[in-house]
Amino acid sequence: MLIFKNHICLKFISRIFFIFFVIFISSGCDINSKNEKITSGEIITISKSEWIKLDDDVYLIPKGKTKDGCQYYTTYSKKKSVASVIYYRTSDNKFTINKNKALCKK
Repeated sequence: MLIFKNHICLKFISRIFFIFFVIFISSGCDINSKNEKITSGEIITISKSEWIKLDDDVYLIPKGKTKDGCQYYTTYSKKKSVASVIYYRTSDNKFTINKNKALCKK
């Protein structure tokens, strides 16, 4: 009788393990291949046409707007390490980390 109970227990455990394994494997699949993944796991959903190329494989990506209406950007590179800094566009179409010099639409 003990062997029969162990068999049922092992069968149950193996099924649970299989279910977790399938969930684990399927969670790593990227459904939308148009997006890029940042190393932190964040997915970039901004179209590449909106990315601003600074250097070979270094881009500024628009991330959003502040309460003051300032568009802000962050750096991204697939191969190089980049500083995690917020950049703003100035009135002369350059970029700065100083929000006071930013072009904001209120």
